[in-house]
Amino acid sequence: MDEMQSRYALWLAFALKASPSTYFKLVEHHGSAREVFYAASREGLLFDGRNAQKLKDELREKAKEPYIDACFLYLKKHKITTVLFDDATYPALLRHIHNPPPVLFVKGKLPEEIVLPIAIIGSRALCVLMVVLLPRTTHLVGTVSTVSWQRSYPILELRPVEREDWKDQIP
Repeated sequence: MDEMQSRYALWLAFALKASPSTYFKLVEHHGSAREVFYAASREGLLFDGRNAQKLKDELREKAKEPYIDACFLYLKKHKITTVLFDDATYPALLRHIHNPPPVLFVKGKLPEEIVLPIAIIGSRALCVLMVVLLPRTTHLVGTVSTVSWQRSYPILELRPVEREDWKDQIP
């Protein structure tokens, strides 16, 4: 994927937040993330999914080059690298899950070979989808040293105190 296509793929991932299926539907329909960008900026975006008008409005609002520049500044400031779905370095095992993320935002470095992938995915409130893949190389063994229990009572209603002798009945 060339640099300009990568630029628009990252724009679409940022603009959609955490919606891989919508990302792939839009790219499939328009041909590329770059074409999605141009369609959104010209109000020519074709999408008939749930909340279609809201999505079109949000993408039109973000279909501006300065928005893309701000996304790249954010990545640079936080030392986050990206791996696009079409890149050779995208983890092969991850390609086969349901709704794989179109872009991996990586803090650190992906391992050369992934033995046991673990994904930590941010919530929709976050502006980026963070995925970290870690190989497990050792087994962890632990021993439970203490166990404690705590009981709580829900307060169902607040009203004036009628009796106070209840304090003496607490064990």
